[in-house]
Amino acid sequence: MTCYSWTKLLLDENARATEFDDPSLKRSEGEGMLKLPPGKSATEVVTDFLREIYDWIESYLARRISAEILDMTPMEFWFTVPAIWSDQAKSATLAAAKAAGFASGDEDRIYLIPEPEAAGIATLKGFSEGNSVARAQAGDGILICDCGGGTVDITSYKVTQMSPQLKFEEIVEGIGGKCGSTYIDREFHQWMSRTFGQRFEILKFEKTGPGSRFMKDFESHKRDFGYSSNLDQIYEINLVIPGAQDSASYDTDESIVKLNGHAMLSFFEPVVTKIIALLSHQIERASQTGGRSTINRVVLVGGFGDSPYLNSRVREWCQQKGLVLTCPEHPQAAIARGAALRGLDSVAPIRRRSRRHYGLVSTDAFREGIDPESSSEIDMWTGDKRCTARMYWAIAKGQVIDEETKIVLRRRRTYTEGQSLDQNSKLFACSSDVAPEYKWDPAIEQVAELKHAVHPSQLGTFDTKVVRGVKHWDLRYDREISMGSKEGTLNFKVFHDGVEWGQSEIQYQTRRGEKRTPARTFGGSGGLLDAVGAAH
Repeated sequence: MTCYSWTKLLLDENARATEFDDPSLKRSEGEGMLKLPPGKSATEVVTDFLREIYDWIESYLARRISAEILDMTPMEFWFTVPAIWSDQAKSATLAAAKAAGFASGDEDRIYLIPEPEAAGIATLKGFSEGNSVARAQAGDGILICDCGGGTVDITSYKVTQMSPQLKFEEIVEGIGGKCGSTYIDREFHQWMSRTFGQRFEILKFEKTGPGSRFMKDFESHKRDFGYSSNLDQIYEINLVIPGAQDSASYDTDESIVKLNGHAMLSFFEPVVTKIIALLSHQIERASQTGGRSTINRVVLVGGFGDSPYLNSRVREWCQQKGLVLTCPEHPQAAIARGAALRGLDSVAPIRRRSRRHYGLVSTDAFREGIDPESSSEIDMWTGDKRCTARMYWAIAKGQVIDEETKIVLRRRRTYTEGQSLDQNSKLFACSSDVAPEYKWDPAIEQVAELKHAVHPSQLGTFDTKVVRGVKHWDLRYDREISMGSKEGTLNFKVFHDGVEWGQSEIQYQTRRGEKRTPARTFGGSGGLLDAVGAAH
């Protein structure tokens, strides 16, 4: 069997690296990981996977409630999403989920929820129950650390009310990086290359890659590491390495790789150090926002959150900071459980914080001596000199956002008879604390293209004038981007005099330059989405 793994990370290959990312991630492709089957994109691989999930759900529910009832029952599907993911990665997963059959019914819906938020819902719901030994109170600050295979996400919440209904809000914008437990696998592979050289590297990928017996043996040791403090303990892993010599690291008679606790520790330490750095950064930001004792509890969730070694190291760090550490009984399931609770009980944070600045390029009056001449343009309609490169940051990093939060920017442009009525503009984002002023700053990245088209019959409400025998229209309209919708998607619409106008869509760009085509609707929206979670 040839196993292709870590495909989820390839959905976010566009995202800029952060200081907390695994630096060896890009090298893994050379080791045979992070690869795709011939002729398949990451989105197509995820579609294949999700189609099997969807088919199983359909057959299971048909047996439980009958196919007839299933056909007439509206379905909600909740997908959990790494909070650090780019909008393009979310869009790619939404496309995969829809192509796999999810929300194919007229009344079916797909919703997204960030993974740490889902974990927070499950955790806080548990804390609110009367028999909980770790019962939380209004005013508590709880930091959720979601440690998965590919990503680590950290979000902090303040509990504002426990009863009669649980209410909580995000304290400060979350943080994360691509530094999950797969980091440990890559460290192990590099140790094998250093120890056995070409003899290991020439082995078939099926023998050493994810899904192989070799990696399954290592996975079982990885899960248990930390239960014992004895670093002289020997871990044995089956692998035939032709030509390898008998040594402290290899038993030629039994074909067993041997490594001790010191080597295992060296695999864990880099990623654990990054996770603790992320925790420290979030605690510091939360303290700046709400005071020194804003956070009083840390909750570890996610598949890697169950690691004994990670638990012990984070517990030591928490004790130094005067914090309480909690790890649910089933930390990986907490995320899926929280997604289901979000749909069933409508439990959600009353306020979230934007992780980035979001904005568009504005066309404002030119400031002589300040704006560069290269960005100047004369408005054909008014004759005014304008700057075409200044950013309008409508959403600030750390700004509170909710389901009603929108970017609204008035647009004025002159349409000349014979030109295309298609109008494209770009949505930009920036993760820096201070947003740059001009669009060419390297810290700014394009999120998506906002595409808008009108029919010539819709021009009748705008002023016109004829210049040198050519007719011109003075178009004025509002671009509106919904940032915090329940669906977890960006929605783009255009309005004129309060009425939705024209056909709108959001189009994301992949790294290879191929554009994803979203569903087009009159006055509709494009969107984003993410990986598998829960359905009800």
